[in-house]
Amino acid sequence: MNRIVYALVPLLFLGACATAPLPVNQGTFSTVTPSAALAKEAAGQRVRWGGTIINVAPSQKETCFEILSRPLYGDGEPKAVDATDGRFVACGPRFYDPAAYPAGRSITVAGTVRAPVACKIGSFEGTCPRIAIEALQLWPKREYSPMPCYYDPFWGPYLRPYPRYYP
Repeated sequence: MNRIVYALVPLLFLGACATAPLPVNQGTFSTVTPSAALAKEAAGQRVRWGGTIINVAPSQKETCFEILSRPLYGDGEPKAVDATDGRFVACGPRFYDPAAYPAGRSITVAGTVRAPVACKIGSFEGTCPRIAIEALQLWPKREYSPMPCYYDPFWGPYLRPYPRYYP
């Protein structure tokens, strides 16, 4: 009896650590980027793109997100870097409240590439790739705070560690 208990207790602890995969990570995705989707015919391909929300425009039939593309980590979260692959528009059939999806937040969208749409950036008018939303993930806001840096008089002025930023 003790052997069974000793075998089951670690399995229960390991099972408590398991998490379900996010909907934006389920399935296979094409490696097409937003700029490549404009350059070649990519309609119908399933992609996972993410970035920073620029604008949310709800209407009677759908809600469209205008997103500044960013490279993604392996789990689908957009990286906080200056690199971008252009803008894209992601539209879903349900209502997404603009107050719940404010500009500047990180978002990842999985869906199917559709025909490009006209988009206006300031006075520039161009086309942006469009995807139909199948899954959407709004990422939590990251607060960056400097690690305290203590002065050690024995290190000298050039050898002390500088503050680092941690998520």
